[in-house]
Amino acid sequence: MTALRKLADLPPPERRLLLAAAALVPALRLALLALPFPVVTRAVARLAHLRATPADAPGPERIAWAVHAAARRVPLGAGCLAQALATQILLARCGHPARLRIGVARTTGRGFHAHAWVESGDGVALGESNLERFTALPAFSRD
Repeated sequence: MTALRKLADLPPPERRLLLAAAALVPALRLALLALPFPVVTRAVARLAHLRATPADAPGPERIAWAVHAAARRVPLGAGCLAQALATQILLARCGHPARLRIGVARTTGRGFHAHAWVESGDGVALGESNLERFTALPAFSRD
């Protein structure tokens, strides 16, 4: 089954969600490459305030699914930060709380590894792998 056929077979709310994620993820990937982070976060805040809360608004788990699906198809990949920002926007648009978190962990040698994830309500909406090894920086809230 082709990707377009799979898209056409989705229920309309999930199709809209997937198309929104498919637009946001690559745009955020490019923005993170080309613009300073404060400029990107201001744009994210503006996009998050464009509330589109239909009666059939998707939950955090479906939003994470759509972002992951879109990210798999971005040429040169979309890292955790682009995915987390897209998730933050979509959660806020659907009326869910969204908090961007960035953490750092030491690696072997003198380096470090950074990771971004999004918290919504009492849980992690996106990016939950091995969070215990990261020291979280102050939260970026868009509640």
